[in-house]
Amino acid sequence: MTKHVWVSDLMGNEASILAKTRAIFGPEGRAPDGPDTREPGQPLPPGYAPVRLWDNDDTTEDQHSGYPVNIAEHVPELFRGCGFWIVSERVAEILQRFDLGEGAAFPVSEGLYLRDESTRIPGNYYSWVAGSKKAAYDPENSVNVRKEDIPGLWDLMPYFPADGDVAVSGAALDGPDVWLDDGLFKSLFLSGPLGDALEAAGLKEALFLYRARVV
Repeated sequence: MTKHVWVSDLMGNEASILAKTRAIFGPEGRAPDGPDTREPGQPLPPGYAPVRLWDNDDTTEDQHSGYPVNIAEHVPELFRGCGFWIVSERVAEILQRFDLGEGAAFPVSEGLYLRDESTRIPGNYYSWVAGSKKAAYDPENSVNVRKEDIPGLWDLMPYFPADGDVAVSGAALDGPDVWLDDGLFKSLFLSGPLGDALEAAGLKEALFLYRARVV
């Protein structure tokens, strides 16, 4: 049995992976309620995710938009577009081998495009939604996490996370391979095997992954 899981500081770094894009969603349109407001076990509808994305950054080097990712120049393994985590086919292929619970990796079926909306950017991309939750975060055995001033409120990820900073209980080993935990704000957890697979593929840094101890 694995003695570790993985925690991602992805949400704490979203400002560094933003791309200025526009999107078209599926025939149902974007769902009005996200995964946090649905009943547990209810699957995400495909219409919740974008089916087409295009670059919408019309600024120049002299007048930069402030968006750090320019998909017209380079598409990273993961970026934030129109409120979604957009991942490469390489990332999605690994995710889809595992139990994503109430979440999913939906194909951006019509692809990514340049600003002209007709020139397709090579490659296949997916929108990754994490929809499951667990209550496994262990604040007593975690180190370097930041505490809120209000007692009883969630903890925050360390300013400079490192392997072993975050601890979880054995409850983390049960259920889906991707989950959120209300005890640690803006954290995303992955099972040991899933995180190991992403690390082996050289994707640890791209997904801001750190090992978390199971205590």
